[in-house]
Amino acid sequence: MQPHLTSIREQGEAEFKASLQPATLRTQASVTYSPARHMLVAVAGSWRPDLDVAGDSSMFRASTAEVGVGGYWPLNERWTLQGIGGFGWGNTARNVSSGGLIFSQTNDYYARYGTMFGQGGLMYSSHRRFKLGFGYRLTRVSFEELRGSYYELPNEAHFRHEPFISMRIELGQQPVRRWQLEASAALSVDTEANTARDYGYYSDPNRNGAALLGVGVVYLLRPKAGK
Repeated sequence: MQPHLTSIREQGEAEFKASLQPATLRTQASVTYSPARHMLVAVAGSWRPDLDVAGDSSMFRASTAEVGVGGYWPLNERWTLQGIGGFGWGNTARNVSSGGLIFSQTNDYYARYGTMFGQGGLMYSSHRRFKLGFGYRLTRVSFEELRGSYYELPNEAHFRHEPFISMRIELGQQPVRRWQLEASAALSVDTEANTARDYGYYSDPNRNGAALLGVGVVYLLRPKAGK
C-alpha cells in the first residue's frame, strides 16, 4: 500500500483519493474522514489485476485493504502534524525468476498476509496552491500462507520501514479548491532482508526492497465551505 498524508484540517472534512503506480499498474483508492475535532478514520484498498502487459504469459496479481484511526493537529496556518495506525490484509500471486539468460527458472509465488501499521508525518500548505507532505510508516507483516511452486516457505513475521514524500497542486479558484493532483514516492525496505538464504530466490520476493512511485487525484470535501 502506498503511504500518504491527508489535507484535512477541520472536523467534518472528507478526502477521496484515487491513484496509480505506473511501474506496476497497481491502482489504489482511499477515503479519509474527520468525524470529530483532531480525529481521523480511513479506509483504503489497492488492486493489481493479472494483465500480462509484457505479452510473455507472466503472472502478477495483488490486492490489499486496510482500515485506520488517528489524528491531526494544525500547528499553524501552514503546517499540520498527522498520525494514524491500523491493520490490513492482502494477497499476492506472481512469477519469480532466477538464474541467467540461458539457465533461468521461473516458479510461482503465493502469499496471504495480515498487516499492522503506524505512521506519522507533516503536511505543509503554501499560499500558492502547493502542498508538501513527508513522513514515515512502519508495517508489521504476518503471513497466513507463503509458498512457492513446490513447497511452503519460511513465513515468520517481519517489519517494513517506509519513508515517503508527496507533492500536491490545488486546482480551481478560491475560496474553495476541492481538487488536487498528487505525485508521491516511498521506499519500502525490510532490515532483515535475505536472512533465509537456504531457500535462495524463493525467499527474496518476501524480503526485497521496493521503490513506490504514484500519481493520483484528490477530492477534498469541505462542508463549511458550502460542500
